[in-house]
Amino acid sequence: IQGADALLILGKTALTVLGAERGEEGLNRIRGFPFELLGKQAVATHHPAFILRSRRHTETLQSDIGKAFRMREGKLRWTEPEMILDPSLSQLDGALERLSRSLVAVDTETGMGSPERVPLYCVGLGAKDFGICLGFKSKETPPRPFRCPIPLARERLANFFSRAKLCGHNVNVFDRPVLARHGMPLPAYEKVYDTVIAHHVVESEMPHDLDFLSSRYTDAPKHKPVDHEHWTDDMELHKYCITDCAVTAMLAPGFAQSLVDTGQIQVYRSDIRLQELCVGMHRVGMKIDEKERNRHRKRLQLVARKTEAKAIEVLGRTINLASPEQVRALLFDEWGLPWTEENETPSGEASTNRDAVYELMRQALPQTAQLFLQALLDYRQA
Repeated sequence: IQGADALLILGKTALTVLGAERGEEGLNRIRGFPFELLGKQAVATHHPAFILRSRRHTETLQSDIGKAFRMREGKLRWTEPEMILDPSLSQLDGALERLSRSLVAVDTETGMGSPERVPLYCVGLGAKDFGICLGFKSKETPPRPFRCPIPLARERLANFFSRAKLCGHNVNVFDRPVLARHGMPLPAYEKVYDTVIAHHVVESEMPHDLDFLSSRYTDAPKHKPVDHEHWTDDMELHKYCITDCAVTAMLAPGFAQSLVDTGQIQVYRSDIRLQELCVGMHRVGMKIDEKERNRHRKRLQLVARKTEAKAIEVLGRTINLASPEQVRALLFDEWGLPWTEENETPSGEASTNRDAVYELMRQALPQTAQLFLQALLDYRQA
């Protein structure tokens, strides 16, 4: 290591041996992002043995290796976007004019909770090389005064949204209701390109959070904290918001082209319509037919009893399918089934959640294990 000029770290064990923390800052938190370790530039990625068990991550490994070589050669394809923070009204007008010629990503930073109730701290707008962020509520103590009057900022942004070419990451589910509540409505759903929906269509089995997408498809450094409550400085929060916008604006054209290449534009459009319906249901609620609900409850209780009986028949003994501890002991202690670092609980134990069970079922398992796992999934679904 002393003679190396850069490090490519394969797997969580290597990361731990080299002294990096586990838990929240473990492999899944920093994979694919350039960082410094032992005084050297480094990129951490999956171990090749993990890829043999989970082939869907093959292209992610290839991407990480390519990034490591670009890092070593000083050729990372990332430039910090030009940022305007706490703008005056004239700076806002100039920035909106400049952005009107580009695909613009919109992002909000808020408190935790439902978009119908959370406080709005700031709104960011950005192309891949330029962005601006407007403060609406300060997180500092005492509160910071922002230069642009909020009523005028609302007016300018509402007008800009009505005519701009917009995109966002999960923009329709979260940012749209937040902005509408503050007098800055976005145009129709089909006119705002959502990178979450696009990526879900083209790569349904992969993670869709912006952290993963940034590490997989860009050379941007890691900029997301463990949680949004991390921010106590307004300008640092606003820089983070603009960086999110820049990354989203970089991702959007590639995902759009993938939809064309795979012939799935209509699938994307259908998902957007379904998303609009679901957001509306979340906002106004829905009436429940109690008689029909009880009929389904009884039907599903019967399914649960039957699938539980099937699991017990396969095992030849009683087991509580609702107990993760009993299921974990059977699968990993008694049967010795393989599990990966990707499918573990925050405490480091093997997970028995749905994704982990599906991952197990992709393995060449004995028939007893396959039948039990299918019964487990059917029971949980019921």
